Amino acid sequence: MLKEIESIKIQEAIRDVEINQAYYEQAKIKSAAAWHFFQNFVDEDPRFEDANAPEEEIEDFRMRCDQYLSLAYKYEEEMYIAHHDVDAAKNRLLALYDEEEKSK
Repeated sequence: MLKEIESIKIQEAIRDVEINQAYYEQAKIKSAAAWHFFQNFVDEDPRFEDANAPEEEIEDFRMRCDQYLSLAYKYEEEMYIAHHDVDAAKNRLLALYDEEEKSK
């Protein structure tokens, strides 16, 4: 009975690692896409085409740059948190394996 409980805990820990790994991969893709979008948007600076671009257009561009940069940082932070969650799940799994090994 105790062995079955340990086996269930290990299976749950493995599933937890897999779920966290999938979330990390998704967050990594979102972060890369956000940074790529931001870099492409920065290349559309209105001053590149017209050195005398209207001030309103330049201000709008700067505001949108700030928004896209904030979004990129948000997704990057999400990726780092997800990476931390993967590490924590792996550590829990390793601890369960160690417990199982000691009980043998």
